[in-house]
This record gives sequence, structure tokens and C-alpha cells, in this order.
Amino acid sequence: MARTDSRTSAAGFEDFYSWWESLAEEPQLRELLTERDRRFGPRRHGTGTTLVQWEQALRGAGCTEVATLSQAMDRRLLVAIH
Repeated sequence: MARTDSRTSAAGFEDFYSWWESLAEEPQLRELLTERDRRFGPRRHGTGTTLVQWEQALRGAGCTEVATLSQAMDRRLLVAIH
């Protein structure tokens, strides 16, 4: 995990969103990216479900225990016991 943290905090690190933004600046990809947007619609950054919302939903569904089973950067795999 420390190795991942050192890479993602390095100057010039390109995250998922900045990678797509860089692609959009490439003239030879504009047509393909326009088609991608037409097919799948616009992307909204930061509008995903939060960890708290997932935990509340699982508890609301009757799960008595909710915990993180695995985590890589900002992605988590939750386990819940019903």
C-alpha cells in the first residue's frame, strides 16, 4: 500500500479522470470519444455512492454487520452479514 501511495502522490500522477481528459485532447481520438459519449451518456465525477451510503443501505436491508474486506486506494470491497 505504501508503494501505491508514493506513486499516486508523485508529481504528474494521472488519475482515472485526468487520463480521460488527456485522451479528449488528442485530435485523432475526438470522433471515437464523441461516439462513446453518444452511446453511454455524459460522465459525472464524484457522484458515486459513498461508503456511508453503502453501509446504510446494507444495514437497512437487514445486515447486522458491515465491514471492509479489502481496499485498494479509494475502492473497497464490503462484506455484510445478514
